[in-house]
Amino acid sequence: MEKTLKKGSWKGLFQKEWMFSKWEVLTLILLNSAVVTLLPFGIKSAVDIPQDFSDGMSIFTGLWLVVHIFLGLKLLFTSLKGEMNRPDVWLHSPASIYQIVGVKALFAAFVNAIMLSVGGGLLGISWYLNEANRILSLTDGTLVLISILIKIFLISIVVMMTGFLFLSIYYVVRSRYRNFTALIILLLFFVGALLLEKVRILNVFSALTDFGPVRLTNANFYDETNHNLFSLLVPDGVIFTIGGLFVYGGITAVLFILGAVLLEKKVRY
Repeated sequence: MEKTLKKGSWKGLFQKEWMFSKWEVLTLILLNSAVVTLLPFGIKSAVDIPQDFSDGMSIFTGLWLVVHIFLGLKLLFTSLKGEMNRPDVWLHSPASIYQIVGVKALFAAFVNAIMLSVGGGLLGISWYLNEANRILSLTDGTLVLISILIKIFLISIVVMMTGFLFLSIYYVVRSRYRNFTALIILLLFFVGALLLEKVRILNVFSALTDFGPVRLTNANFYDETNHNLFSLLVPDGVIFTIGGLFVYGGITAVLFILGAVLLEKKVRY
């Protein structure tokens, strides 16, 4: 372990994350696989009408996707919390704060991507084997599933960096205004959300984020009136736009930099 920690490289830090988190990660992957494999058959055995099965699977799939939006954030929080009480890890490391936190974020995103791929594949197989509303070819159905998984992964990255910034703010504020930490964080959250909404409705912003839609297929596998989550995730089959990728990618980078600067301030002072 000491040899790994002394490397101070991306590879060494990534190995350290794996060493400390491997059993949690393996447990999550196995649990995720078991749930998405067994629950669809439980739903099918509980209902007799194919449409009821489809509705039940849609609800379950929606909840499963929502969990994975926040899974990367949870893994990042766990990793940061495990080392926040050990300032020597941060102060005596040859790696920069951006490298230390960046590896943690990459590791969390990597684990989330694996779980989405494995669990999503098993969910797709369950849908196909149970013949629930099979209105697509295998190819189109696979492309629709991949589209949704990619969108969930992209959203999870933005959520993870947003949560990281507010966690860093929390640590800084708590060290100075312990009794008012929750109130200050809530005020900052609402102010940030208000500013973001004001920017979002600007015509220039919309023009940028709507530029260059990317889709894998034009096929739909949902009734938009009943399965609003899917239609919201990939409206008209659009996974993301080129403009949106640059805009939200830039916002995510800024969130990461601000969070890292604040976290280093808390560690050092």
